[in-house]
Amino acid sequence: MYSEPISFRSNYSTDRNRLNDAPYQEKQGYETYFLYEYPKAANINNEQKQYIQTYIDAFESALLSDDFSSQTRTYTDYIDLDSFVDFFIMNELTTNVDGYRLSTYLHKDRGQKLKMGPVWDFNIGFHQQNRIPDNDWVANYNTHAPNDLWLVPFWRTRLLEDPVFQQRLKERWETFRSSQLANATVLNLVQNTADYLTTNGAIDRNYSRWSGIDVNYNQVITDLKANLEARLGWMDQKISEF
Repeated sequence: MYSEPISFRSNYSTDRNRLNDAPYQEKQGYETYFLYEYPKAANINNEQKQYIQTYIDAFESALLSDDFSSQTRTYTDYIDLDSFVDFFIMNELTTNVDGYRLSTYLHKDRGQKLKMGPVWDFNIGFHQQNRIPDNDWVANYNTHAPNDLWLVPFWRTRLLEDPVFQQRLKERWETFRSSQLANATVLNLVQNTADYLTTNGAIDRNYSRWSGIDVNYNQVITDLKANLEARLGWMDQKISEF
């Protein structure tokens, strides 16, 4: 349960409506809460709380109010756009359905803009639970799981509507596809990691510890590579349409 000492609530619902009632009403799928990580909740002071709450509200209000048919943006005054783009790319490539809703870190250094990351928690990524179709963005999670207790904040779908975000996403994607996210680079990373874990006995220790799991490790690696290759191709197509 969220509470004031450890968290604060966004002033906007996941469907972009301004919230007027008091927070902590147990509408957790409808509301978005931010937990204090550093400073820890026990150490953060009221001035720091007020600052970050005001900053988040200003960003969200700007994101919703900006006219995307114009050339002017105010929401980019509050966020490091490249970090938001890169965070989007990583979670979409891995179909990380927890990446926008639960396991989501943000950070802000003094005098700088809000940044996303670090990325975290991929245990149900790579279509492990098939919560979204292969041909959609994880950002559209709420469409496919509207009754989930934790929904995706409106940021992701709103950003996807913005030509400025789309263009920067396209530029970053093209850069990464020629380097870190080239098919051969990604698939080699998977295989080399799998080989390292096997050679060092980690796989045997894993299945010895969790003896009830009936999994063919080599098939898992084959499936993972196929999943990534297919997702890379799908993202090529979707991003090229921007």
